[in-house]
Amino acid sequence: MKLNDRKFLIIGIVLIFVAIIISIINTSPVDKINRKYNDFTKVSNDNEDVYLYIDLIVASKDNYYIVSSNDKLYVVQSDRDLNKYEFDGKYTRVLGESKTFDEEEKVMITKLFESSYEEAEEEKTDFYNTFGNFFIDEEEIIDDTSIGSVESSFSGLLRDCGIVLIVVYILGIIIDRKKQIY
Repeated sequence: MKLNDRKFLIIGIVLIFVAIIISIINTSPVDKINRKYNDFTKVSNDNEDVYLYIDLIVASKDNYYIVSSNDKLYVVQSDRDLNKYEFDGKYTRVLGESKTFDEEEKVMITKLFESSYEEAEEEKTDFYNTFGNFFIDEEEIIDDTSIGSVESSFSGLLRDCGIVLIVVYILGIIIDRKKQIY
């Protein structure tokens, strides 16, 4: 096979075209999540799909976690052990559904909060001012930095291979022309 074979050019163009298509399909998976899920800090209804970036876990009992996000406290209910995750407040978020507190949950969370904070024992905790009207029933935990990285890497690899094949084709033409001159 000669270096200036047109197969290099055709395959190179096809690979670049496929890379562009993958890039378009994979366009910002984070935006897709943000369109489907609402920011939990702005939730106004029960049973909404929501997300919350967590800074840290303040306290936990059973499947309930009191968490901090932007210096405000929220409650997350999860069957996973959230203490095993590294929350950074920027990239790792909890996805789930907003739920309304029942009386039993309010009592348990208030006791958990008051046992975690000595100052809370001195004052009566205003539950809704402290935790809001809803908690998150966790469905998934996502790290935004890893979303779409495989597709993006594959697209970049295809693009790079396509460029190399086109460069090889062009170099083959240059080499053939130099051979014809001498």
